[in-house]
Amino acid sequence: MIFLKKYPLLFLLALGVLVLFTVVAFLPTPHDYNHQDLLKRFVPPFFKDGSDFLYPLGTDHLGRDMLSRIMAGIKISYFIALSGTFVGAVIGTLLGFTAVRFRGIVDEIIMGMVDTQASLPFIIIAIALLSVIESSFLVIVVLLGVAGWEKYARLTRGLSLSAVTHGYARAVSSLGASQGRILFIHILPNISSALIVNMTLNFPGTMIAESSLSFLGLGIQPPLVSLGRLLGEGRVYLLTAWWVTVFPGIVIFISTLAMTIIGDWVRDRIGTE
Repeated sequence: MIFLKKYPLLFLLALGVLVLFTVVAFLPTPHDYNHQDLLKRFVPPFFKDGSDFLYPLGTDHLGRDMLSRIMAGIKISYFIALSGTFVGAVIGTLLGFTAVRFRGIVDEIIMGMVDTQASLPFIIIAIALLSVIESSFLVIVVLLGVAGWEKYARLTRGLSLSAVTHGYARAVSSLGASQGRILFIHILPNISSALIVNMTLNFPGTMIAESSLSFLGLGIQPPLVSLGRLLGEGRVYLLTAWWVTVFPGIVIFISTLAMTIIGDWVRDRIGTE
């Protein structure tokens, strides 16, 4: 009971789901996720009549095992979402510190970039860039990172300015510490909890953004596969072979919901400490 008071049941369930999906993603797949067998197109999942237990979640339009493709898709989608979130946090934090360090015109330029970024729809920026740049794993990660940096920049700037103008940072400055040392050695550790909360809350949005790009055919390209790409490939067959789209969609929904619950718990926990 004490454990449940410290860690609510909903949080434990969400954490368990993410751990389970992550473990499953790194297990060996039952089949090669790109292996095609046209004689086994649209094999239904195990609980439908005429199902084949060799393919528990059925097969797609090319006879590829859906369970294997979902396992591979989880691994890639999670890694891209995590990498994109981290890249955005690094870029935003550095620019937020730069605005505080130099102030004046530099601060105005960076905050102008923040306002501009916040006002532009991500999907429009992505379509425009990917129409002239060939999509790749690295491009998608950087694009997702650039798309979310402004939240971290605004947060870092606000917290850093508050610390610089009064409080412990001012006391350290009076001892002769340089501005860079104050920002990275003293302020960064003290605002890291707020940045971590922001990362946990932004992770679901980053995953949905990647899924949206892949759904439109602009994200991960074959032979790689992501959950969003599985959604995009299966949408044409939704009425005839619903499992090709529904199972990846369920994984995306549960994953983003679980991460949102964890992010809310982390925010509330840190806020009460």
